Amino acid sequence: MQLMLGALEDPCEAPADAELVAVYERRSLPGRTPPIIGIVGEYVGSWRLYMTIINRIKDHLISLGPKHRAVQLALTLQGRLHGHRVEFHDGQITISAPGRRVTILETDYLHVPLMSKSLAPYFNDFEATSVDGNEMLDFTGPGVHKYRATGLEFSFPGIPEDDSMAAYLHGYRPSEGTVVWDLGAHAGMTAYSFSQMVGPGGHVYAFEPDDLNRRYLTENLDRLQVTNVTIVDWAVGKYSGKAQFSMDGSMTSGLVECNRWSDADHIREVEVVSLEDCYNRLGRHVDYIKADIEGAEVGFIEGALEFLKTHRVHFAFESMHWVPGGTFSCYELERLFTSIGYTIESSAQYGYMFTWATPPSM
Repeated sequence: MQLMLGALEDPCEAPADAELVAVYERRSLPGRTPPIIGIVGEYVGSWRLYMTIINRIKDHLISLGPKHRAVQLALTLQGRLHGHRVEFHDGQITISAPGRRVTILETDYLHVPLMSKSLAPYFNDFEATSVDGNEMLDFTGPGVHKYRATGLEFSFPGIPEDDSMAAYLHGYRPSEGTVVWDLGAHAGMTAYSFSQMVGPGGHVYAFEPDDLNRRYLTENLDRLQVTNVTIVDWAVGKYSGKAQFSMDGSMTSGLVECNRWSDADHIREVEVVSLEDCYNRLGRHVDYIKADIEGAEVGFIEGALEFLKTHRVHFAFESMHWVPGGTFSCYELERLFTSIGYTIESSAQYGYMFTWATPPSM
């Protein structure tokens, strides 16, 4: 999941701004161009320049690390802007609001910006511990967390994955017999949910290159006695081969070439497989692909355009990932899928930017 640093706002986190840009970037009108389109064009150009500058500042702050005073000050100020208190102490970070508190490890500081904007999603998703009338969530290490919506418990190496199933199912819902690829399966919450939808006649391939995440993924699925999920340790990309992967057991692990910041101590070489090669190696048709792969989704689709012209696949992406060229992956995905006739939609209505792609009828 893409996480932003600092008291610097991203338009992609505000549905109105993000959708306005998305609409006008992909709209072309025949005949005479109304003056408003020129104005919007200038707005989009200025927005991209603004975001490029902002993200370069963020990248610099990220490189300084969580112990740097400038980083702590930026995060503290952002929390204050949103009515939250951010405190650094003993290798941990506490984000608190009246009656609620979340504690994470200092090394997970990239999560603070989203947490400090609103703690509600975390308390909506997970059962909290009550201490002296206050609700508390402790994400400072490996632990078991229960999802409020389902009552299911999953073990996580650190901060648990949020319940984004409603967003992933917005454009397409797998059914009995469906084959699903879960790209970025983390600790298995989404893979388990898909396994229940597709039933014994369907199958889920859970892709997770991060060694620590994959260990928890395996343990959770074994404990839940899931038999229709195959765990795959490949990363995915534009081309098949080898690549450097940042694996730290978090939700931000990903290909180094796409990751905005990687800890050298956690970089490993992994096998990368293109969409078409995945299809051929697994040996069966795929109906639906869910992807939360930290910006690698753009290259993954770019390398598969010819293949997707003749193979109907439904997609759901978390697409609030910053990519080279001064834009977010949602806009690049829209451009790519539109070029091959897919119906494409992006929205931040679920709290983050998601993109859904539906193949044309054949």
